[in-house]
Amino acid sequence: MEDTNFILQSLGMSHTVLQEEMISKVLIDAASKILKQPGYANDQKLIVMAAKLIPQLCEPHFSEVWLALLQRLSNMPENDELNYVYDEINKRQAELFPESSLPVELLSCLWLTHLPSLESCVLMVVRKISEKFCFPNVMQRLLEKSCLVQVASKEPLIYQTVFHMLHSLLIQSNYPQNLVELMALFCHTSRSSGNNEDTESQLTILRPQNFVSVKSLFTCFNKNSSPKTIGKVVAKIQEAFILCRNEHVKSNESLESQNMVCEEFWSLTVEFRDCVLASINCLFHCDLQDLQPCLWILLMHRRITETMSQYTITEKKLTEYTHLLRTIHNAPQSLHDMQTFSGFWNNLLLFDIAERSSFQQLIVQILVGFFFQSSYGFRLGQEFIAQQPNAQVECITIQVIQYCQQTSVDVSLWSRDRKSLFKTFLMDSISWSYTNPGYTYIQEQLVSLLSSVDTT
Repeated sequence: MEDTNFILQSLGMSHTVLQEEMISKVLIDAASKILKQPGYANDQKLIVMAAKLIPQLCEPHFSEVWLALLQRLSNMPENDELNYVYDEINKRQAELFPESSLPVELLSCLWLTHLPSLESCVLMVVRKISEKFCFPNVMQRLLEKSCLVQVASKEPLIYQTVFHMLHSLLIQSNYPQNLVELMALFCHTSRSSGNNEDTESQLTILRPQNFVSVKSLFTCFNKNSSPKTIGKVVAKIQEAFILCRNEHVKSNESLESQNMVCEEFWSLTVEFRDCVLASINCLFHCDLQDLQPCLWILLMHRRITETMSQYTITEKKLTEYTHLLRTIHNAPQSLHDMQTFSGFWNNLLLFDIAERSSFQQLIVQILVGFFFQSSYGFRLGQEFIAQQPNAQVECITIQVIQYCQQTSVDVSLWSRDRKSLFKTFLMDSISWSYTNPGYTYIQEQLVSLLSSVDTT
C-alpha cells in the first residue's frame, strides 16, 4: 500500500482522488447498463435498488444512476413497492423545502415521467403560501426553492401542466387572491428565466383557435413601451376579444359558453399579468379613448365581467373615479380635488355588488398606481391615508409593497424630491405598523423598501 501511495503521489495523485474517480466510473457504468441493458436487472431488483438509494438522492456521484433508474421506473406497471419509492422521493423533497430541494436534473426527469410527483410539489408550495399571508417576493422565493420555475422554464410540458394544475385549483377554491398571485408569478418567472430567445414561443398554453389573435397581442406586449402605446395595445386586445367572443356566441349562445370565453381570457390576463399591471399606470397618461379598454382589462382580471348584471354601473363608477384621479394628477396642488376624492372614495367603499371584495381591491390598486405615477402622489397619499381607518391603511400599504415587487420599480431613476416623498411615506407607514399591533408582518417589507431608497 505504501508503494502504491508513493507511485500515486509521484504522479500528482492521491489515493482518495483515485478512489472517487473509480467510484464515479463504476456508477456511470452502472447507469449505462440500467438504461441500455434491460436484462441487467429485472424490475423488482431495480425497485429494491432505488429504495436503498433514497439516502443518496442528493449525492452528485449518484446523479447518473438516479436519472437512469427514474427512466426505467417510469415504464413499470404500478405496484405498492414502486409507489413506496416515489413517496419516499417526494418526502425527501418536502423535507428539504423551503430551504432547498432535490437536484434540478433529477426533478426534471421525475416530473416528466411521474405526474403525481409534480402534483405533490405544486400542492406543497400552495400549502406553504396558504399558511399565512405572503408577499410576492416570498412567493417567488418559494417557487424558486421548489425548482418549479427552473424546470418549467426549460420544459414546456411542465410549464403547461403546472399552469393547468394551478388553474384547476383556482376554480375549485373560488379564486383566492394568493393563489392568483402564485399563478401569475409562476408564469412570469418561468417565462423570464428562459435561457434563449425561443422561450416565449415554447412556453405556451393551448387555447381555442379563435383565441390566437388575442394571445398574439399579449405575447408581443412590451411593458417598457410608452403609456400611450400601451393604451393602444390594450384597445386592440379588447377589440380582438370582442370579435372572438362574438364568433363563439354565434355557434353557442348559452351563458355558460360566454362564461367559458371569459374564463379563457381571464387566464390570459394572469399568464401575461405584465399587461394588466401596465394598464394601471396607463390610466393617468393614455389618450381618453383608450381609458375604457384599460379599465375593461382591469375589471376582467378581477373577474368582474360584462355578463354580470351590475357590470355597466360598476364600469361607470370606476370611470368617474379614474377621471377624478387624472384631474388631481394634472393639478396636484388642488386641495379641493383631494377633498372631493375623499368623499368619492368613501362612497365607492359602500358600493354594493356581488364582487365587492374584488372591486375594493381594484380601486385600492388604482389609487396606489396613482401614488407612483404622480410626482406628488405620495404627498397626497400621506394626507389621504391619515384620514383612513386601520383596515384601509393596511390594505393600501400592502398594495404599495406589492406594486413595488410586481413591477420592479426602479426608484433610483426618480428625482431627489420624489424619492424623499416616498421615503417619508414609508417611514410614516413603518411608524403606523409599530403602533398598531397585528401589522408587524408588514414591517419587514417596509424596512426592506426603505433601505432601497437612496436620497443622497
